[in-house]
Amino acid sequence: MLVDRARKLLTVATDGAAPDIVRRAAQDFIDASRKADASELHTALEILSGAYSLPPTGHLPMALTTAGALVERGANPTPLVAPVVEFLKRVTPPAADFHDACIAQIPPDADEEDEDETFRQIAVRLRSEMPEAAAAWAALETLYAPVIAVLAASPTARTQSRSIAPKMDQLREHNDGASWMAPMLMVLDREPILAIEPDTGLGLVGRMSGISSSFQLHVLLMDIFPQSDVRSDRRISQKAGDIVRGRVKDQQDDAPLVGRWNMHAWTALRGAGELPHDHDESSIRSWIWNEGVPADIPVFDGYRVVVLGPASYARSFFAQREFLGLRADIEVERLLSADEVNAWVKRFSQGG
Repeated sequence: MLVDRARKLLTVATDGAAPDIVRRAAQDFIDASRKADASELHTALEILSGAYSLPPTGHLPMALTTAGALVERGANPTPLVAPVVEFLKRVTPPAADFHDACIAQIPPDADEEDEDETFRQIAVRLRSEMPEAAAAWAALETLYAPVIAVLAASPTARTQSRSIAPKMDQLREHNDGASWMAPMLMVLDREPILAIEPDTGLGLVGRMSGISSSFQLHVLLMDIFPQSDVRSDRRISQKAGDIVRGRVKDQQDDAPLVGRWNMHAWTALRGAGELPHDHDESSIRSWIWNEGVPADIPVFDGYRVVVLGPASYARSFFAQREFLGLRADIEVERLLSADEVNAWVKRFSQGG
């Protein structure tokens, strides 16, 4: 039954049926999916995945959004992985060409506050001159939600699409879809991490996965980083930890947190072997900004290195995750001894 309804949904979404007919077909599909087994879900998603190879006109976005909704509810995303990766690799280059053509026509003296509106006006003019590139640009804006659902649930899809992350990042300022997909494509999975706190001689090595922002990284480190003393209370609540790890449906905690550290790249220790206490431009360049992503953190000897120092001021933020289906965590492989921490500090100070 579910397979038949998948075929019907794809058919009415491609043949110009009235919107209410497409909505009814989508609802019938969702209703049938609640009683379907894994094999039926797999076949149904294979059928709907065919929409990724078609121009996203008419009601095709609704068919793919319906497929994405099943993934968000826990369906195996595997049937959608290859079509999503192919879609991203196919449409991103021409979308980038369209972006570059629009940027090239923005006057050098254009007001920065009006740049987005200027870009959109130019984009309207260029659609007739660059129809295929304009369609690719629009496809990113139209289909980002179902694409994000697959990328969030599938490390394989993220890995296979990561090569286009730099180009997608260039589009994010003016393309709403790219603004969501760019950080998702930069999410690292099972990435080696080394975190040390030189002042206490504490440290750990492990692997981080599914972390979409350094805000999340900060919260996770507050939750799991080893302690030098016995504590009766958690640094963050169980709810906050569950939210950033994607264990609950809530995407943001109501209670604000205060960041415990300044997070630095290993380069902050180069030369002197200790963290700078001033806030001049050179020292700030080594900060790991909460607004960034773990992929921005410099690598040393195969590790993304986070050096934890005293907070220079109170940073208040919320435990949250940007993407509903993304599971973030740090797998601690082992704790470091004080001697090991000191040895790493010495290596960082020597620059190698």
